[in-house]
Amino acid sequence: MLILFSIFSIKSLSFEDVDNQEYINELNKAYEEYALVDEYTNNYYDLQLYVGKINSKIYYGIYFKNKIPNKPYILKLSYDEKTYLLRETSRGDVIEVAVDLSDVDQFSFEIYDKNNYKYPIPKFANVKTVKLEEFQALSNRVVGEGSGVSVQQLRADFRFDSRFIIYIALVSVLMVCGGIILFFFKKKKGMFNADIKSANVFNFKEFINASKEDYQDTFNRDFEEVDSFEEAEIVEDTPKDPNESLISQTYVWQHYEEEKSDFNIKAHLNSLNLDTDYLNASLEDKNKVMLELMKLRDQNKITYDDYLDEISELWKK
Repeated sequence: MLILFSIFSIKSLSFEDVDNQEYINELNKAYEEYALVDEYTNNYYDLQLYVGKINSKIYYGIYFKNKIPNKPYILKLSYDEKTYLLRETSRGDVIEVAVDLSDVDQFSFEIYDKNNYKYPIPKFANVKTVKLEEFQALSNRVVGEGSGVSVQQLRADFRFDSRFIIYIALVSVLMVCGGIILFFFKKKKGMFNADIKSANVFNFKEFINASKEDYQDTFNRDFEEVDSFEEAEIVEDTPKDPNESLISQTYVWQHYEEEKSDFNIKAHLNSLNLDTDYLNASLEDKNKVMLELMKLRDQNKITYDDYLDEISELWKK
């Protein structure tokens, strides 16, 4: 990469609006000898390229002046497939007395407008740099004072790709969000606060445990009802006819007018492969039937009297 550095203490041009004669006067002060390489002019700008010698080293002078200050064109220098920016005045002009291109074989000037559209200048494309021996052979050399000047350092023309800008923006947002989350996590604030975290939150585990307890209480209550059926007092009426041996069994839960449904309980139990032969059914099968009867009762598919009649038959000894 080309390294450019200042080797002289004399200041470079700093004024904003420089006409061509003022610029030539500065060249005359700086260089021991100098010469015009080429120039180009149109209705929008003037461009001149000079080459000069200071202490046996070759430098280049660049004069680029916009004729329309409010709509300036931009001058760039390129070599080795890279583009470099030149120092500009507030008008957009380039007034440089000495630019070091000694390590470059050839270079080009490129003109751009504000929309970054490039305008080619054929005579300033692939300009070959001048060696000291070649400079000494130029016939249009002008002798100057040779006081020296600060050397201009080139700056690479780096343009951001729009996708790169979007990527940087997204990464920045993610970093900010991550920093906020980390701050709240360390300070135990917001959603990381244990008190706030548990507030108004449905505790599924507690719900399951409570449901199990309610279900167990209902199950125990129903079985207590069954036990009461088994211990129900059997009232024996004294028969009017001595030959009659009728024993009427009256349960305490029996209604005067029973409420019955048309639901076929046993057909339903058989469809679930549940044993309806209650006398010979195992305890496990009876428990399964009991659970199904409770379910039918809670779903209002059978009446409470249907339920009581069926469980009395289920647990009948």
